[in-house]
Amino acid sequence: MRGAARSIRFGGAALGVVALVTLGGCGDQSRVDPNAAVVVTGLVTDPGGAPAADRPVRLGTGVTVGDGAFAVLTAGLSCTTGACTGNVRDASTDATGRYTFTLKGADTQSTFGEAESVLVSASGSPTADQVSGPMASARFQVQTEQVEPPRLELVDPALSIEATNGVTARWASPRPGPFELTFEDGEQVPVWLSRTAESTVSVDPRLLEDTAGRVVVGGGSEDAIEGSKVEMRWRSPGVPYAGGAGAPPSRGRPCRYVDAADSVADGPRACGVTDGDLTSAVAVPPVCAAANDTQCEAATAVVIDLDPSVPAELVVVRGCEGACAVEVSADGTTFRSAGAASDAYGVVPLDGQALRAVRVGLGTGFGLREVSVWGPAPPSALRPLTKGQQADLAAPYGGSRHKRTLPWPLVGVAVAVAASVMIGVGIAIGRRRAAPAR
Repeated sequence: MRGAARSIRFGGAALGVVALVTLGGCGDQSRVDPNAAVVVTGLVTDPGGAPAADRPVRLGTGVTVGDGAFAVLTAGLSCTTGACTGNVRDASTDATGRYTFTLKGADTQSTFGEAESVLVSASGSPTADQVSGPMASARFQVQTEQVEPPRLELVDPALSIEATNGVTARWASPRPGPFELTFEDGEQVPVWLSRTAESTVSVDPRLLEDTAGRVVVGGGSEDAIEGSKVEMRWRSPGVPYAGGAGAPPSRGRPCRYVDAADSVADGPRACGVTDGDLTSAVAVPPVCAAANDTQCEAATAVVIDLDPSVPAELVVVRGCEGACAVEVSADGTTFRSAGAASDAYGVVPLDGQALRAVRVGLGTGFGLREVSVWGPAPPSALRPLTKGQQADLAAPYGGSRHKRTLPWPLVGVAVAVAASVMIGVGIAIGRRRAAPAR
């Protein structure tokens, strides 16, 4: 059901991408002959600044999503087949740390001759106590036949986590901030993300629930080459973690969706926003008039029924787009405002009053994933990982020297975007071919 929900929920974004693709003249026109050979060459350095020899490098073409989506796209710093509409090419650095890709000018252009973004990424090897190595990427447009992006600098800021004052992450500051500290589950999907200008972050253990995976820190900067700006991203090696808070009291509680008039949607009371899946968007049913399912309104909020009541101290909202109002009720009927979640990782503190229900607005988009209602903080912030668990975590993240599938945290997003782009291109080509017959 969650898979179907993702397809439905990404529809709005997908339509936006299709619109961008099918409308010509919206981007920079390519200055490269479509038939010309384009050579992209560059340097990869290890965390010590020396050339990184025999490291995998990946180049993907046709990165057509906008800057905001690019920030998500490069969270894993890889350009998988689903993330790029063009071809994906793999290479390795030589003994001097250099890599080379050769492609056609047409590979870097849209159907309308606009310059599309190219993404180049590289990764390093993890050490014994890490589950993934450092990564770096560069995104740019190709406007010349010989392209050399800024060097990809692998960074290891000695990230560590400890169960002090909650879950505390520390790292050196090899680059200026701001930084993004990301906890990812075993499927490489973000569970929690904190943005900061500091090199130390304390995270409430309740935000990690009972997940296990890796934690990474990263940042970015801008540079330029001839004819294009360059967006640089780096990520630290991944450090394993296992949340010690367990499941929140709201896990598995039923819920109901309501519209602006507080009419309730029909359907089962099993609830997607309390099922423990912290990474997938849920399907929101319409609110329809009784015995007439053709008269339906969009749901505007979800109400979580807490029975028995919970002495609530924290509401955690994942996947909010826009502002998601949070209201609480001690009797399950009368609600009062408690605050709002304003981004994909929102927290609303409460006063510990026993609650029978929590109502959360759905915001302006379709990305709500999970709502967790917590009582007091648990005594355990982290739990130990066994050697077997560490090995299981290392496998999907890829510690192999020649592993080609670099981590990609949101394959569902990428596939949805890629599919919509291809549909848009098909429509555009069909219209162009049909034009002479009119």
